Amino acid sequence: MKAKAKKVVKAICFCLVVVLMVNFLTDLFKPKFLENRWKFTKTINSFYDLDEDSIEVALLGTSQMAASMDPLQLYEEQGISSFNLGIMSQPIQATYFWLREVVKSQDLKLAVVEVKAMARKGLKEDVKARRSFDYMKDNLNKLQYAKEYHNSLEDESKFGLKKKLLPFYWDYLFPLDVYHSRWSSLEYDDYDFLFGDNNRTNTRGFATLTTEFQNNKNYDEKKDEKGKYDGLVIKTDEVEDVHESIAEYDITFIEYAKEQGIPLLFIKTPDVTWNEKQHNYIKMLAEKYDIEFIDFNLKEMHEEIGFDLLTDEADTIHTNISGAQKITKYVGDYISANYDVTDYRESDSDVKEVIESELDDYHDTMRNANLSFEYDFYEYAELLDNEDYDILVVAGSNTIDLENMSDEQKDVFLKLGVKKDAFKETEDGVNVAVANINGEIESKADKQDEERTKSSYIGGSFRDGTDYAITAADKCCAVRINNNKQVLINEGALNVIVYDNKLHEIADTAYIYNSDVWLMIDRKEL
Repeated sequence: MKAKAKKVVKAICFCLVVVLMVNFLTDLFKPKFLENRWKFTKTINSFYDLDEDSIEVALLGTSQMAASMDPLQLYEEQGISSFNLGIMSQPIQATYFWLREVVKSQDLKLAVVEVKAMARKGLKEDVKARRSFDYMKDNLNKLQYAKEYHNSLEDESKFGLKKKLLPFYWDYLFPLDVYHSRWSSLEYDDYDFLFGDNNRTNTRGFATLTTEFQNNKNYDEKKDEKGKYDGLVIKTDEVEDVHESIAEYDITFIEYAKEQGIPLLFIKTPDVTWNEKQHNYIKMLAEKYDIEFIDFNLKEMHEEIGFDLLTDEADTIHTNISGAQKITKYVGDYISANYDVTDYRESDSDVKEVIESELDDYHDTMRNANLSFEYDFYEYAELLDNEDYDILVVAGSNTIDLENMSDEQKDVFLKLGVKKDAFKETEDGVNVAVANINGEIESKADKQDEERTKSSYIGGSFRDGTDYAITAADKCCAVRINNNKQVLINEGALNVIVYDNKLHEIADTAYIYNSDVWLMIDRKEL
């Protein structure tokens, strides 16, 4: 009997080890969805950190919700406790199952829904839809989500959906089968997310976008001149032909919210691709189920909140931090006036204490966002003067016109640590590399040789211990952080990389060059 018991124990231990290994590898290989401006995995992790019954308002939808509604602005202006669960490419099925997930731990007084996903003519591909799925906690709700979305794609495949886009149900339950091939492309973020502490959001899910639509490749000057970006004027009664599966889930979502006693507020954030028929479809749904609907695409709404699509929109479908501030202000005031929500600023509660403990990091994050949103050279230079910032500067010898800067402009860079030799006219150019760490400066301005083979290197650590490496060469500059993460730079300009020691992240990467008129600041589009 003892021998048999030992065998059973060994078998159980072996199975446990296998399960733990599979779970670990799954977590390691899963994409972290931390790319560039979207931090959805951090958002989901932070949601699960929330105390029970600590938010009254859930902000749900796609990345358009993530970019448009700032929960901590809602708190500071109206005292509302909320969380933004907007996730890129989220289908309405995911919105439904995320509402079910929220209801498990939160006693909601309102769900604000960005309605883009409710008015689509087609389904999202599995590879996009599972951004909303992979980091949901393993439970029955997640299994039901997998089953429902798999079935909707299976139905769609009968009508022409490419077979390679149709996932196996198994792939939802055991994503290691999907992601195991990532072993050869794992990056620093994959390990840091698991073993470090850089896996939570400072903004309760709000995405800080800092580009402007007027600089976007999809901006059309002729459309602008014709007033196409001034907002919609509804001139038709036609209704969008929404995909059957989506239309069914629109109703399922609405009826579930009503069963739970959760009021809904529909909003549509500014979106160049939104049209009159989609507006009419959502309006029809809202009227049928007695739901308030605010469409910020209407010309009258643009005028009411002072929304300028050219400067308040980041791209064709997302607001930037300027536009989000206007949307959040309007929606926050509307919620306070029309729904029974608590002003936690006036309370003596754990909710207030927790939110206010988050404000310092939030303000620092917004400070960095505003730095990335600044395009005036002298204003930018003033913002760089911050005790939390360390600064790197790099330019290859092929960078032109540095010598043509004004003395005032050169003085800004001299204060950052750039040597005077960088601005001297030479036949083969100058490699520029600077590390300004808390005022301690290491700087190089090395003349390029005739063969253009010379490179200049500076390496070291920021004040928080994070490693950096700068290489300046002809048409080949590079900046690496933590010996792995390469920073986006422009190899034909003077690059400024700003590192925030408090938040342990790059606050901004900008490149600066001489135009025919003035010094320009730009950034590589993320």
